[in-house]
Amino acid sequence: MEIRKVTGDKRAYLSLLLLADEQEDMIDRYLDRGDMYVLTDGDSAVGECVVTDEGDGMLEIQSLAVDTEHQGKGYGRRLIGFVEETYRGKFSVLQVGTGDSPLTVPFYEKCGFAVHHVEKDFILEHYDHPIFEGGKQLIDKVYLRKALERFCPYERRNNAMIFGIVGLGLIGGSLARSIKFHSEHTVLGCDLNETALLQARMVNAIDGELTAETLPQCDAVLIALYPQAAVDWALAHEGAFKPGALVVDCCGVKRFVCDRLFPAFEHAPFTFMGGHPMAGRERSGFSYAQDDLFENASMILCPMPGTDVETVRQAKEMFLSIGFGRVRFTTPLEHDEMIAFTSQLAHVVSGAYVKAPLAVKHKGFSAGSFRDMTRVARLNEEMWTELFLENGDLLLEQTQGLIDRLTEYRDALRDHDAARLRDILRQGREIKEALED
Repeated sequence: MEIRKVTGDKRAYLSLLLLADEQEDMIDRYLDRGDMYVLTDGDSAVGECVVTDEGDGMLEIQSLAVDTEHQGKGYGRRLIGFVEETYRGKFSVLQVGTGDSPLTVPFYEKCGFAVHHVEKDFILEHYDHPIFEGGKQLIDKVYLRKALERFCPYERRNNAMIFGIVGLGLIGGSLARSIKFHSEHTVLGCDLNETALLQARMVNAIDGELTAETLPQCDAVLIALYPQAAVDWALAHEGAFKPGALVVDCCGVKRFVCDRLFPAFEHAPFTFMGGHPMAGRERSGFSYAQDDLFENASMILCPMPGTDVETVRQAKEMFLSIGFGRVRFTTPLEHDEMIAFTSQLAHVVSGAYVKAPLAVKHKGFSAGSFRDMTRVARLNEEMWTELFLENGDLLLEQTQGLIDRLTEYRDALRDHDAARLRDILRQGREIKEALED
């Protein structure tokens, strides 16, 4: 797909123009004075956009249409994103006027526009026939606007990027600190906790606050929230992500997030990947964030099916450059299967083990084994409850498997079966040794 400016006969694309505006004399009002762009698939034009200079720093989208065979694939958003990037810095406001349609007004709102004013009875007074869309007769013209000015004062240094980090707890805060430690990138952050935001600024983990005005400048956005909150935030800000940006969630479960965001962002002008930084501590909050938390750690990425190879390569290089030891690509299902075993089951075991009545008497009787077994019992129960339940089917399977294996030990002890006990202990040792080879 390619977007190009029309320098010849604009009326050659009249069939597309009429999809956006059913009456030719209304098209005549803006076509000659406007800049026209077409989205082409090979030799065929599948979408068009016409913009005009309305004075006082305002650029208006007069026409936006995608042919019926290509609708629902994100091409309209791609055209809007192209216009924003082309004219940002030249105009301060992007405006669009559309009929009071139950289809087009929500579309523009999803693209980051907000209703500015309504011109009553415009459709009735200016069109010679009734116009219906989405089962509704259009009557008024709704004008929506969004800012085009480069409000963000954080200019790129050399080839440095601008990162946005949503959530400045342990993971988000450590991401911010790691990026600043390993690179010259600019980092913008946001958090509902004002103390976390202040702490991040005081230690120079962030250069400024991530806001509605600065989000559209971010080359990469890392969402470090609980799964449901991450999904909600990403969907709410879909229209504000910069075209070409990389958006990655950092949640500990991937099916829950990706099953919701892959379909929503399939045709978006930015790239979404599921992500999971494989590092952590027993305590939460920005106060415990570290710039070396991800040293020798893996960043797991789940690209959306169809993501091009070059984008995947760039994502890998980006995470390696900001402090990760390796990047592993997988699917949401494989991720959740493995995490149910390597992480979530370990937290179940640790929590169950430390609840033994003798735990309160451990001092003087315990060494490394007790410390290792109980380390991850110190957890954030709000977050882990959500993670456990959102991966409940796979965690239940792993928990039942552990119970079955523990039963073998119980039965051997109950029956005083030395041969059986020796055998299952040997099996465990051999498996551990094989894992370390």
